[in-house]
Order: sequence, then structure tokens, then C-alpha cells
Amino acid sequence: MTLEEKIEQLNMPVIYTRQLGKDIESKIDGCRKFVAGTQEPSIGPGGGLFNMSDILCHEGPRRQAELNNEFQKIAVEGTRLKISLIMIDESTHGLQAAGATIFPEGLSIGSTWNVGLVKEIYATVAREARSTGTNHMCILVIEPNRDPRMGRNSEGYSEDSYMCSQIAEAIVTGAQGDNIAAPYKAVAVLCDFSICCFGMEHSQRKFYETAFFY
Repeated sequence: MTLEEKIEQLNMPVIYTRQLGKDIESKIDGCRKFVAGTQEPSIGPGGGLFNMSDILCHEGPRRQAELNNEFQKIAVEGTRLKISLIMIDESTHGLQAAGATIFPEGLSIGSTWNVGLVKEIYATVAREARSTGTNHMCILVIEPNRDPRMGRNSEGYSEDSYMCSQIAEAIVTGAQGDNIAAPYKAVAVLCDFSICCFGMEHSQRKFYETAFFY
């Protein structure tokens, strides 16, 4: 890989950034150029896109799939290395995109203390995501709600670290299953892994080996 290709494979911009364009049509064109590696002369083909479905596809799932397929075709057929894209969408309590199923926020899900239900919820979210071309789901926030000053407490699931670990396990197994490449399964992107794992048994940590954290 060239230096430019390495740099851009690490680059997955949020679609609402103005550098890609100021309206939907200009952003779509900006995404095409970014994916092809023609937007900036100093960087190569892009590694992926974040929040594409939510920002560019207000018409619903069909349009989301069409654009995802178009961008993937540019990546795998029109670039030197033919590396497919990582397509990420917010999925805290359902895929953040027009036409997707919206579930209760994290605190409501956590208050059920029903990890089986959590697994079913995120298996459904993964199915909806993959049907439109999204292959990575940002499922926030896994760390315990211990400080009211944290701005994303509504997206958390519990103040109990053990319960958070159980819910995290259910999310990962529901979204990814035993094989991430299987139809209707997607990568679960979780945040603040180290705090969450405080109450986790060693045997449970194997469920995290294929999940992404940031």
C-alpha cells in the first residue's frame, strides 16, 4: 500500500461534515470522490463512511441500499486495492435511518433486566442494517451510569457494572452471532470497554474478541 492509501483506509468521515458538501446532492458526489480517492490528491481511496443512511437517504431503506451498493461498487471495482468499505451507522436503540424500527432508549431497555430481549432487539437491528448495506453498528453506551454529568447517560443501560456486562454480551451475540459474515449480522461497535468489563467474568470476555471498541 502507498502512504496515501494507508492514510485514507483509516479515514471514515461523518457525512454531515461540510467538507463532503453542503447539501445532499453535493455530499453524495463528495462521497463518490472520497471512496474513489479522487477528492484530495494527497490521499487515496476511502476506508468507509459514517452516518450515510441517516444523512443522505431520507427516502427510506431502498435508497439506503442503492447508495451503499453504489459506493461499494466504486471501492471494489474502481480502486487499485479493491478493498470494500466499512459502512457505519448509529444504532443505539435501532438503526438511525429513515424507515428503521425504533426501540426504547438504553435506560428503558436496561430497566427490563431481560438480556434475552436485548439479544433479540439487536439481532433485529443488525438484520435491518445489513439489509441496507450497513455492516458496522455504533451501539452506545456500555459503561455504567455513575456520574449524572456525563452527557450520554440516556444511551446507557444501567448503573450496575455487572448488568452492563450482561447487556453488552447480549448485544454482541445478538448483532454478530457466531459469524459476522453471515447474512443479516453486523459488527457491534461499543464504547468504553474497560469500565464495562469491571464486573465481567473472564469466561464472558470471549464475546468481545470480535467486537470493535473506541
